[in-house]
Amino acid sequence: MVYCFYMVVLNFFLAGYIVLLIAVVVNVLSTKAGLGSWYEFLKNPKSSKITSIIWLVWAYPLVLGVIAYFAVSVAF
Repeated sequence: MVYCFYMVVLNFFLAGYIVLLIAVVVNVLSTKAGLGSWYEFLKNPKSSKITSIIWLVWAYPLVLGVIAYFAVSVAF
């Protein structure tokens, strides 16, 4: 029983680290592509481009959601 609990916790940590690693990579690539980050958006939302807003509100969560899905269901 204890072993099962530790494995569940380990799976959560591994899935979290996978999502975190991919999020860092995606942030670096999106910055190089000229898309904004949440930090820039929250600092000055009126100066954000529409492409950055679409990226932050729609595409970025979608990418992280897909990565989380694969990290939890496929990798483990």
